[in-house]
Amino acid sequence: MSKFKGTQGIWKIKNWSIFSADKEICKLKQVTFGLGLGGISKRDFEAEANAKLISAAPDLLEALELVLVHGALIINQNHPDYKKAISAIKKATE
Repeated sequence: MSKFKGTQGIWKIKNWSIFSADKEICKLKQVTFGLGLGGISKRDFEAEANAKLISAAPDLLEALELVLVHGALIINQNHPDYKKAISAIKKATE
């Protein structure tokens, strides 16, 4: 497996952007239409959920890699879920 080549460190959400330390990694587009309760749109909730998933990506990748390394003795490497995990890691690292 390849090593993650993206921005190292802990990723955090701040003001509609994803940061690692003080470096902005990406900025999310905030779309507001059809304002609901308290002036917050459904799109705001979607953008926040997307930001949480993006900021968790390095941790999810690391956890998946650890599961495969430590579970290799009990995991059937021909199982479709194992192959799916390998494919996800390759998608993130290659």
